[in-house]
Amino acid sequence: MFQSLMTRACCREDRSLLRLRTNLVQDRTRVMNRVHSLLDKYDVKCDYDEQDG
Repeated sequence: MFQSLMTRACCREDRSLLRLRTNLVQDRTRVMNRVHSLLDKYDVKCDYDEQDG
């Protein structure tokens, strides 16, 4: 028979928070890459050294 892994509620919550954070970081990276792409496309120069903020 197969055994299923039963995790404690706190571990499930930690994993859920980690997945959420990972998705938010990926979304932020995707948006910032899009902004950089549009700035390059329209040849917009920015006075800031670091545009990511």
